[in-house]
Amino acid sequence: MTTDYGYYDESGLVDPANGNSNINLQNTYRLESINITKGSSIIANTHYEYDRLDNILKKTYEGAHGDMEEFFSYDHQNRLVEAAQSKGRYDYTYAYSEDNNINSIVSQEVPGQNSIMGESERYYVYDAPAGDSGRTLAHAVKEIREG
Repeated sequence: MTTDYGYYDESGLVDPANGNSNINLQNTYRLESINITKGSSIIANTHYEYDRLDNILKKTYEGAHGDMEEFFSYDHQNRLVEAAQSKGRYDYTYAYSEDNNINSIVSQEVPGQNSIMGESERYYVYDAPAGDSGRTLAHAVKEIREG
């Protein structure tokens, strides 16, 4: 089995404002594709598209188990706010606090499609900032609550 990696050079980006592809930026060299072959047979191809800030916008998979696309979106602070799969197998929504901690993740997964979760909500609790003592970790998760 052979795995080949392809990289973007100066093109291949997607502008989320207008969907225009092939925006030229110098020396991006982002991962473009992963191709797995066995002899002359193609086992799987995965292709990635990015925005101007190096965020993955789309991941396309073609392989023996069928084709699939994953989509990712980000807020104005460059944080992941949604990840979804084209065949409806999952859709995750992320919410953040003012200090950039994840507050919650809401997931909708289709049971029986490589998933057993269904719909769920998780809320993340953090220690209060320690002030000058520095003894607590303000961004360390203290507890995860199911909603």
